[in-house]
Amino acid sequence: MENWDGEEKRRYPRYPINKSVQLKLQDDLGRYLIHHYGYGENIGLGGIYVKLLRYKEVKCPEIKEGAKVQVRIPVWGAEQYLELTGQVVWY
Repeated sequence: MENWDGEEKRRYPRYPINKSVQLKLQDDLGRYLIHHYGYGENIGLGGIYVKLLRYKEVKCPEIKEGAKVQVRIPVWGAEQYLELTGQVVWY
């Protein structure tokens, strides 16, 4: 995030990742069931920016600020995934 004079406002720096990611939203019972797919554009200690893929023919549940999520990111050069949990801060 930048302010009006172009100065970075983030507490932690972000780094580009350009990786496909899977988001799982927590349902009302506390289970992570609802899937969304997208691309991680940048990541840092303070969060990750994910650009979601949207398809007209697929109905996806709405993502809301405050929703609990799991983010699954493939690890470079391995057939493993980094799995993170967090909360939607801005949508």
